[in-house]
Amino acid sequence: MNKHAYLLMIHHRKDLIDLLLEELDDVRNDIFVHIDKRCKAFSFEDFHLKHAGFYPVKQIEVNWGGYSQIKCEFLLMEKAKKHGPYAYYHLIQGSSFPLKNQDALHQFYDERQGTEFITIDDPILEERVRQLFLFNEYGRRPGRIYKWQKYISFGLLRLQQLFGYDHFKQFHMEYRKGFALWSITDDLLTYVLSKKSLIQKMLRFSTSGDEVMMQTLAYNSKFRDAISFIDDYYASSLWASTWGLEEKYNKPRKNNNFEYEDLEYLMSGEFNFARKFEGEDGIKLIEEIKKRIHEKDA
Repeated sequence: MNKHAYLLMIHHRKDLIDLLLEELDDVRNDIFVHIDKRCKAFSFEDFHLKHAGFYPVKQIEVNWGGYSQIKCEFLLMEKAKKHGPYAYYHLIQGSSFPLKNQDALHQFYDERQGTEFITIDDPILEERVRQLFLFNEYGRRPGRIYKWQKYISFGLLRLQQLFGYDHFKQFHMEYRKGFALWSITDDLLTYVLSKKSLIQKMLRFSTSGDEVMMQTLAYNSKFRDAISFIDDYYASSLWASTWGLEEKYNKPRKNNNFEYEDLEYLMSGEFNFARKFEGEDGIKLIEEIKKRIHEKDA
């Protein structure tokens, strides 16, 4: 139960993934990896770890905003559960990087065992679960056929609103949403797995349901009191995001990627992980973060 499981969802940028895996390659960790089925740039055989366990997960196509994101999470959670239990399970995406070394991370979670690190946001954007989005797997795909699906989906959405249809009402839950990435205990992961059929019924035709699943289930269960509520929304899951940076420091962003000038914010100690590093400064920034979190090791 002292080991941690990292659940990785990746689809591109092997250079960033290599840096992430190198940092997570610790005997105290097992790493479960899903590679998008459409990825041709690399495969599971391209990754070699020295210390951590490495477990490939059945590949599916994952689409932004679609239920396939939740389906992928379940593949990762189910695989990890078979090899567990683990003290903590961390959902990670490929363009991410830890902001503390493994000694510091394990000490942090050991001292807070039982706390669920999930971002809980104000209950807004409820239409994502109260109405049905029948073509939710095609949110960002180009092409004429997908534009027609969007038009049809929008029309059906307006009809549902006109007639007052509320898909979510039947589940008798308080809706909550938040940041899609999290760190949770074995108890909560086991509970979520037991609710798989409920989640499918509730979120199969939602949009961006991955930002709703963990938040709503945990909030409407005995785990509510164990959720790490911190005044700073982006710190409650211990994930740094450029959205939080723009909001907190009133600094407009050209895109969602961290820049080198964000280094001090990232190293402030508020966060355990960060995303995204896909911009021009990404590799340079990660190298400096790595240097700083391992200064005592030198």
